[in-house]
Amino acid sequence: MCAVKTALVIPAYNEKENIGPLLDRVGKVIRDAALALDVIVVDDGSADETGAIATGRAAKYGNVRVVTHEVNQGFAAALKTGISTALAGGYDAAIFMDCDQTHDPADLPAFIAELERGTDLVIGSRYVGTGGMVDVPWHRVAVSVIGNGFGKLVFRLPVRDASSGYRALSRQALESIHISANDFSIQVEEVLRARRLGLTFAEIPITLVNRKLGSSKFNLNAAALWRYFVLMLRSLTWR
Repeated sequence: MCAVKTALVIPAYNEKENIGPLLDRVGKVIRDAALALDVIVVDDGSADETGAIATGRAAKYGNVRVVTHEVNQGFAAALKTGISTALAGGYDAAIFMDCDQTHDPADLPAFIAELERGTDLVIGSRYVGTGGMVDVPWHRVAVSVIGNGFGKLVFRLPVRDASSGYRALSRQALESIHISANDFSIQVEEVLRARRLGLTFAEIPITLVNRKLGSSKFNLNAAALWRYFVLMLRSLTWR
């Protein structure tokens, strides 16, 4: 097993309540587990103190870098900036985590261990092993269960939790998966394109908790669900 030089990408938009505590929690895990892990915060044009707080933590922790969008470009654009920054930085892999403290940094060593086994796309899954959800509103649980179940049954998705934002990609995956989505469907598109490319998958159990601070930027509505469905249909024609 060889060390994989890994970046943790955290997109952030108006998360002044969460970014500081999250980076402190991540820093503790990195120190306790002796992880070779750097952090890239993508401040997506925040109108609050998110960027300033992240910059302060970057000065405190030598392994944190802040990349700033001058104006808000959206979640998908922030992820793409994180990917391009990780590739330009020569990283072998990247892990992606939400900024709202719904993902547990304690799971980071499990992602890195799977990357070191040579897996291309590692999904933090609510639907395998000990994975689950805590205090997540019932309607969000229902949509997730139905959407992922539909994708698995009808479109034969290779994972049970294709919409999970807590995931890791090898450098091969980062370089070869070319995303067209400009919204939250980027996560499902990533899985679909990775399958088309014949990349390898693994799922590790995570527990998703409900946001306690700040407000969610994810607008779950009929239009969003329709875009997911159209994306899966379009994937059948990809070459």
